[in-house]
Amino acid sequence: MSDQFDSIDGTTLPMEFSGTGRATYKGSMMAGDSLGNLHVLTKLLARGDAYILFIGEPGTGKELIADYYIGKSGQDKEKFHKINCASFSDTTLLSELFGHKKGSFTGADTDKAGLFSEINGGGILLDELGAASEGFQASVLRVLETQDFRPIGNSGKPIKLKDARIIAATWQPEKLRRDLFDRFIPLYIPPLSKRKGDIPRILTQLWSQMTQATDDKSQAPQYITRNALDGLKLHNWPGNVRELRKVLSIALLLHPFLDTEVLRTNAFPTIPNLSKFTQKDTSKKLKIQDLPKLPEHFVSTFPFEFFLTPPTEVRSEKRKNIPQTDLSISIENHFESISPEQYDDKFWEHYAAREVSTSYLIQRFKGELSAQIIRRRMREAKGQIKTR
Repeated sequence: MSDQFDSIDGTTLPMEFSGTGRATYKGSMMAGDSLGNLHVLTKLLARGDAYILFIGEPGTGKELIADYYIGKSGQDKEKFHKINCASFSDTTLLSELFGHKKGSFTGADTDKAGLFSEINGGGILLDELGAASEGFQASVLRVLETQDFRPIGNSGKPIKLKDARIIAATWQPEKLRRDLFDRFIPLYIPPLSKRKGDIPRILTQLWSQMTQATDDKSQAPQYITRNALDGLKLHNWPGNVRELRKVLSIALLLHPFLDTEVLRTNAFPTIPNLSKFTQKDTSKKLKIQDLPKLPEHFVSTFPFEFFLTPPTEVRSEKRKNIPQTDLSISIENHFESISPEQYDDKFWEHYAAREVSTSYLIQRFKGELSAQIIRRRMREAKGQIKTR
């Protein structure tokens, strides 16, 4: 598969999976139309030697976009190392990165060369850097500033850092030392709740990956109902793409006991919007592999400035009648706290803008609102959107 980012004007990153089922940088699970500008920025930054900090919630694909960065940097991907700063003590982290001399601490029985010595022509991803201690962060800062380091227990001449890309990732940027944070160019990766238009595309790729790994590929459902897809698009996805993968894994396990051909609403018991359905889902069947081609595939392309904006500014946008809390709280969660009579135009426009089917809403709000009212309000909402 060709790389569509050989041109800076590219807007779509192709998805590609290895035989092991792991996404490569060409097949980033967080790649979708709405993130085209993020990949353009990443490619541009990869041409230089700036230090990049990827910031995003767990499960958004920080490690995968880091793979993409290294792939575009011209560095040796075989010498690209990843270390999770939240998983080790300071001593272990320093030993892994800087190396150590024999006898420098308990357990140091031999000399050891650290990753900084081995990445000539490669790179290092310091994952979850915000979880590391201030002492370790200070050690990293010194390396970034002086471009040299000393192994633990070595008081001699510092070793020069050779042709290495040092990048980092975190979902807690507020825990970084300010002087360390200022050494990086931060790139913010939006959560799945802010790019729900990518769900059909990601769902298609995940389902293809999962079914390819099953013993009998022909037995996996090839269709999903309109109601089921609408419910997935309206879910808030606090666990991001990682949660979507889990939800689809459950559906794959359940399908032999439910429907061997179609993923219906009962295949997604962990999704609140879908678990409320009590009747059999008879809505229209959609072929999973064709989901990204649907005309209502809603895509919200983020401008370049979005990825360079601090989260506090990103989250400052306002919505009518919605409490000013973290925007990860969905509009539907808010409206569950009020009576149906209080649903305003913004509520219906929320569904209309996402091309949610009227049949789904009739079932979703059964017992609260009549089908006649729902149809009328959706017609009005669609009319309002067209006139803007």
